Amino acid sequence: MSYTIEQLDCAVRTATAELRAALEESLNLQSHYALLLNAHDGGERRTFTVKSWLARLKELRAPSTSSEVQK
Repeated sequence: MSYTIEQLDCAVRTATAELRAALEESLNLQSHYALLLNAHDGGERRTFTVKSWLARLKELRAPSTSSEVQK
């Protein structure tokens, strides 16, 4: 079965929207849990939005600019 570019584009956009919605729900739950635990034990757990989570992932994946300790 072959697909047109438009069909593939639609499928990718739909899948992307579904994944973003799943990520958003997951982060909402994580953030709620983090706030509950912080209230319980005075911790400093972070909460994230989709935008801040994606920015954090990008930051973590960026090559380190600090010099690494050689073994």
